[in-house]
Amino acid sequence: VQAVYNVESAMVEDVYTLVKTKPKEGWELQLGSSYNVPTSVWERLDARAAAKLPWGLSVQYLISYDGITESLAYNDIAVTKDLHCREITLRYSGVREEIWLEFSLNAFPRTKLLAGTSDDELLFEAQGIEELIKLVE
Repeated sequence: VQAVYNVESAMVEDVYTLVKTKPKEGWELQLGSSYNVPTSVWERLDARAAAKLPWGLSVQYLISYDGITESLAYNDIAVTKDLHCREITLRYSGVREEIWLEFSLNAFPRTKLLAGTSDDELLFEAQGIEELIKLVE
């Protein structure tokens, strides 16, 4: 638990909580929140569940509620296949209604190539490529 205290107003402004647990080998659960004391609003509620499965597979579920907009910020589920030096992930975003196929190299975890679909559009994205180019220069 963490709190933000305003000395001028002599009030606690925000309270943050984070609880992590590993109930068994290969499983992780995480819950977090942000509460604004003066407005009595839960600004954010987050949950994450992840599990390692057989055959080099893992599954992860993320959900986040934005109390300010009173809507879901995230509602994603992903299945990842570990291919030793690289990973392929199939991700579904319930909030954006998008499906993404992601490819990444373990040596450059912030560099990803993505192909996805949303409505009737085919989407392509490259993340972290500038970092990779700087290493080559």
